[in-house]
Amino acid sequence: MIRPTPVGGTCAYCAHEIDVHVMHLVIEKPLPAGYVTCPQPACMCWATWGINPHRRKEVADMLRDAVLAKLDADGYPIPESVR
Repeated sequence: MIRPTPVGGTCAYCAHEIDVHVMHLVIEKPLPAGYVTCPQPACMCWATWGINPHRRKEVADMLRDAVLAKLDADGYPIPESVR
């Protein structure tokens, strides 16, 4: 899924302040990508992100799949809502 990059405001998933969310880098090639989490207690907000300069859906899908595969291979839990 491609969403516009927010500048301030609230998260589209959890409605907490977007600027406090944490971006975790998982892969660097072919393009940087990872996942983002909300630091608010008990918040389950979780989404993948990737550098996609031309905003192409196939690139976004490929990066999402690569991030999830790497996390799974490394034994990290992936929320069911993301699978």
